[in-house]
Amino acid sequence: MQRGLPMELASDYVHTLEHRLALPSHELPEMLWAYGSLYGELWNDPRIGAGTPTRRIMLAMTTALRARSAQLNASKAAAPPHSAARHLPTMPVNGAAL
Repeated sequence: MQRGLPMELASDYVHTLEHRLALPSHELPEMLWAYGSLYGELWNDPRIGAGTPTRRIMLAMTTALRARSAQLNASKAAAPPHSAARHLPTMPVNGAAL
């Protein structure tokens, strides 16, 4: 009998899902969180007719999806803002452009 949740497998599935979603990178954290919420609602719903191994992966994916979403949000918040200097027009210096 397997102990604990299959977190490594769930992380692999999250990685695959992340790369298959055709979204701009700024929308990805919100979408992954939404998938995590959906899996959180469905993993124990008897109407889906899934077996125990599938339900265990779904429960693990709830955590893995939310963790990846939080990780992406944290890296986005830690990223330095775009430098305004790159967007400034060049100014002439002694009659020559920079």
